[in-house]
Amino acid sequence: MVTMLPPKAKLMLALREHRMHHVLWHTVRDNWEAQDEGEPVFSDSEKQRIRDMGWEPLRPSLDKDRVPKENNKSGEDFLFMHRQMILHVNTLLSEIGDTSYPEVVGWARVPPPNDPDYPVPPVWNSAPDYIKSRKTDNYYSDIMMQRENYFTTSENLSGMTLGQLGSQLEYRIHNPMHLRWASDPGEERPLVFPSDADAIDTKWDNPSYDYLADPYSSHVNYIFWKLHGWIDDRINDWMRANKITGEVPWSVEWDKNIMPQHGLIHEPHLMAKMDDRTNDIINRMEEVVKIVNKTNLITPFSVIDDGIT
Repeated sequence: MVTMLPPKAKLMLALREHRMHHVLWHTVRDNWEAQDEGEPVFSDSEKQRIRDMGWEPLRPSLDKDRVPKENNKSGEDFLFMHRQMILHVNTLLSEIGDTSYPEVVGWARVPPPNDPDYPVPPVWNSAPDYIKSRKTDNYYSDIMMQRENYFTTSENLSGMTLGQLGSQLEYRIHNPMHLRWASDPGEERPLVFPSDADAIDTKWDNPSYDYLADPYSSHVNYIFWKLHGWIDDRINDWMRANKITGEVPWSVEWDKNIMPQHGLIHEPHLMAKMDDRTNDIINRMEEVVKIVNKTNLITPFSVIDDGIT
């Protein structure tokens, strides 16, 4: 049975500050070390400006050749940040008190083709190839199902670090799931906005814009929470496989008042009290958005490792 997010939760997630945080979190860490035709995506001066705004990723997720970095603990950042997002939403859901949707619950299994509750949306004419190729039945049977089996098998999980788990989940199954369940957005937000604009157009802040293949909007989509609930459950599998009980043994520490690596309050305080500090964080994100308005950016969710596990 499919249950949609309560309207109040969707409205909160559609707020501009949440959209900017999610798109910047993915975009900056994916592009920090990347090069395009031998030239860095971000120049030294751009990196310094991003650093000054508090958005330098301490653990970039991809190297200069856009290959996932499995051993620098950026995978832990991926798992921790999205677990915090789930905790944030669960706090809001408890306040809303909708008995039909009391908390985020992930998929028990990745839905197969023709699933009655979560069917794969059809391909649309303007869909890029990296989306089209992930929607086929063969992609599910040949790659996605194999990956699901791999990441739910104790023998495999016991042989990797938590950082390796997070990195492999992100680029081997998480990104393809975002693309596989993306629907035709109708009008899609331009990844690079017009040069005469100085910010992302506010029309993309409408709650109806919940395109799953764009990190500016993906978390507004109810599928996001089924998908990330599944991803989050793999942490628990990893702990059981490694006979770990109690709290998750994160090997890096984050300031609990900010999101990992980047400065945004993650507690409901952000929605309840727009104080000077919060407004400063939002203004800084707007400045970083301007810096990353570049044609050679890596599109978040498009980097996928489909090699043999």
